Amino acid sequence: MHKNPLSIDADDSFLDALQLMRKHKLSHLVVTRNKNAELAGIIAKRDVLEQLVKINEKTTGKTYSNLEMKALKIGDFMSKNPLRLEANQNIKDAIRVLVENKISCLPVMEEGNLVGTVSSDDILKSFLDKD
Repeated sequence: MHKNPLSIDADDSFLDALQLMRKHKLSHLVVTRNKNAELAGIIAKRDVLEQLVKINEKTTGKTYSNLEMKALKIGDFMSKNPLRLEANQNIKDAIRVLVENKISCLPVMEEGNLVGTVSSDDILKSFLDKD
């Protein structure tokens, strides 16, 4: 599990998310509301790619400016109300939720607060570390 994951506010821009994900080489970003740990959603590479396809279709090959990308809010295209794990759940629970729902990352909650994320990559790495 990644403790204290980087997050972005639902009111932040698409461009902010792109820059943060690129800078930190992230596949997922937890989305919060009101600049605190209240979980609002999650944004994954898939969400970013889908948004880029929509932008491309909308612009029909014209340049989409940074200003226009700043006007797009994360809350408009994030995955809302994501599935989540409780901190006391085990790796088997995480695998089950990820596989059954065909997703690759889960927020981890403890007493209603975001405490981390667990991804399919984290799980694979944990098996490698056991050798």
